[in-house]
Amino acid sequence: MPSVRDTSTAKPPAKVAMPTKADMHWKRKTFHAFFGVALSFIAMQQYRWNHEVLTFFTVMFVIGEFARLRLEWVNTMQQRVLGHVMREHEINSPSGTVYFLSSLLICHSWFPVPVMALSSAVMGIGDPAASIFGIKFGKLTPILFGKKSLAGAVGCFIASFITVVSFWSLFGGPLSPFQYSSLMLAVVISATSAAAETFAQAFDLDDNFVLPLAVSSITVIFSEFAGWNLQ
Repeated sequence: MPSVRDTSTAKPPAKVAMPTKADMHWKRKTFHAFFGVALSFIAMQQYRWNHEVLTFFTVMFVIGEFARLRLEWVNTMQQRVLGHVMREHEINSPSGTVYFLSSLLICHSWFPVPVMALSSAVMGIGDPAASIFGIKFGKLTPILFGKKSLAGAVGCFIASFITVVSFWSLFGGPLSPFQYSSLMLAVVISATSAAAETFAQAFDLDDNFVLPLAVSSITVIFSEFAGWNLQ
């Protein structure tokens, strides 16, 4: 006789072998980096219509995720198509992309476009770097929260700093090797990125949602001290 557990609403088995957070998962990290940087470039090139486009894709993605989590056949189909960039815990829960797009949409509504674009690039590069450093060197450093290590935070900080400087070099910003305030702003933004990536789960929040908002907020607060014209 089947047990009660056998007849309950158990989660359907994955149709594709899914990596976990402990796996390096290079395909996902590459996709994550490309997605964040691509959205950043698109935002900087298309000021007039990018808010409408971002809104459209966010709404469509949320609807798609809702359908996937409600309809097993949709979930199975997505696993077969996008399983190579998904994680095991996302089979029956919203993917990080939903939180990322939602956060960027809020940033686009509240902050100037260059700030949102910067936060997208920082998220795209900083988050995968945190995972890579954490997996490679996490056992050698203290744990800061949950499974988040100091190594991961350092990796996120370094990658975020390089991203900020590169963004300013390409699109303009308070970048000058002779301006101490510019250097400090880059440090503050990078530290905020690392802190958001590390401690978001302490508040039961997804780092894909928290990091862009945190970076955008801190950029606006401190930018006037570095002389960055955000308009």
